[in-house]
Amino acid sequence: NRTVMRGQKGIAILEDYGTFKKVDYIFDIGQTVSRNRDVNEVNLWKFDKENHQDVLKEMIKNEGYEESKSTLENIFSLSRLYGDEKIDTLMNELRVADDDRISFTKFVRDSVSYAVASRFKLDYSIDY
Repeated sequence: NRTVMRGQKGIAILEDYGTFKKVDYIFDIGQTVSRNRDVNEVNLWKFDKENHQDVLKEMIKNEGYEESKSTLENIFSLSRLYGDEKIDTLMNELRVADDDRISFTKFVRDSVSYAVASRFKLDYSIDY
């Protein structure tokens, strides 16, 4: 059992409960603590550039794409591979206008890439 640390900011998500929708928040595991303060039952995975670089490349190859020498490019590629399948559904649920779909797609891709890069302790600049 875990609880969110005081003062942490979550990511707002739209939860569909069938008859109604509600905004909820999600948090990274690093923003939580064990309810039993004597035990921290979650060991956070840490990205090791030397040991995990090949894993990123292998994941991209397994999806049928060519990997890059750049870690950030590989993160962006994986974010697109796994995130793009959800974007259309999200746009439809949120009723994003046709004129806004390209910018919305870019926003979601950048958001996912930024979140993943942050977890990897890498800088990911977003073009505005």
